[in-house]
Amino acid sequence: MLIGENGSALRGLGAASVRAFLDTVIFAAPGTTRCFGDPHPENLIAIRAYARGVPPAAADRSGTARQTLPADADRTPTLIGQLGASGGLMGTIVRWSPEEIGADEAAIRAVFAAAFAMSATEAARFTNALGRHATRRDFRFFAATAPETGQLLGFIYGYSGEPGQWFHDLLRATLPPAIVARWLVDSYELVEFGVLPTAQGRGLGGRLHDTLLASVTNRTAILTTRQGDTAARQLYLRRGWQELCAEYHFPDNAQPYTILGRDRSPIATSAP
Repeated sequence: MLIGENGSALRGLGAASVRAFLDTVIFAAPGTTRCFGDPHPENLIAIRAYARGVPPAAADRSGTARQTLPADADRTPTLIGQLGASGGLMGTIVRWSPEEIGADEAAIRAVFAAAFAMSATEAARFTNALGRHATRRDFRFFAATAPETGQLLGFIYGYSGEPGQWFHDLLRATLPPAIVARWLVDSYELVEFGVLPTAQGRGLGGRLHDTLLASVTNRTAILTTRQGDTAARQLYLRRGWQELCAEYHFPDNAQPYTILGRDRSPIATSAP
């Protein structure tokens, strides 16, 4: 049963309540199968709230939802603050399972292409890599969505770096031994991080970053970002990242990158 004041009906609270209740109360047990019926056919507000509150990967045309999540999946929504120009639209950050990622691959690809001004071919290459990365140890993918529409606004993901991985092995072979010993042992790789241009500048990127980093226990974290005084670089520096290599060139890529590292310590969030 979904109950709320009329004045709150169109502010996204219904979808957020549905998802929070299902994920934290009804389906919190590992391996639980999701299965429930539709709201009353004449209750249009409830129908829309359930449609937005239930992950797209879980729903089928009959109104029944079935999904099994990993035992360690954190599906508790986190409020990310005001996102709409009017100050009335709220969003949530939720960890997605590999199955949910696969179901919303087109939306992820669209955010990636828009955030980095990439071609459709480059965006498709990215989602193909994401599918492979989802099998790696400590893989975590967090998505930010707008409850009013279910639109994906941004995402972030990473995994633990280990020998045998292309990026990890490349850095071990090319960085100074002191940096390798200090930063690549028990490190977490922040692999990709994107927010729709229309949702940027409102603190969403910072909250995605903080959510991912707060969920891992590795001794250090490491990432690469395009060289220059970019908004992404400024966000990282405000949150305790430090420069490990000012200019790094990947094979067959003329674009210079900067490698940053971060100790596992409380994240400073004084600035968005």
